[in-house]
Amino acid sequence: MSIRNDPDLNLQFAQRFKEERSRLGLSQRELSRLTSIDRLLIGRYELGKTLPGTEVLIKLNTSGVDVAFLITGERSVLDREPDLFNRSYLEVKRQVAESGESLTSKEHSVRAWTLFNALNSAESELTTLQRLPSPSKSQATPSYRHRIPELRYEA
Repeated sequence: MSIRNDPDLNLQFAQRFKEERSRLGLSQRELSRLTSIDRLLIGRYELGKTLPGTEVLIKLNTSGVDVAFLITGERSVLDREPDLFNRSYLEVKRQVAESGESLTSKEHSVRAWTLFNALNSAESELTTLQRLPSPSKSQATPSYRHRIPELRYEA
């Protein structure tokens, strides 16, 4: 039996999908509009009838959905980095005020999650690079220990 046809896995994913959509405060229709994923397909995911492919997971991720949670059932990143999400939320709030844009609270949350995911990925990559052994003086390699530039959310 393939993973895509495992009823237990599908039901676990379905439960997490509903939970994540609820966390974002979105209806199926709103999530469909936000991600350009057919609402009926979202319903099939939530019923455990099928699992999404890579393209759908990418669309969900770029829309603020915690795809790691959908797959693993763990929100460990947010548990470890609550301040990073708060900073992301406040940064989106600052940028929206600066631009004069008008966002609903749902749109604001989605942008904050998107920025959080980007910052978390950048910090993880920087941590990995900092763990690499330092090159010897005889090696002419550039240093990877540089500051992360200011990240801005751009739609």
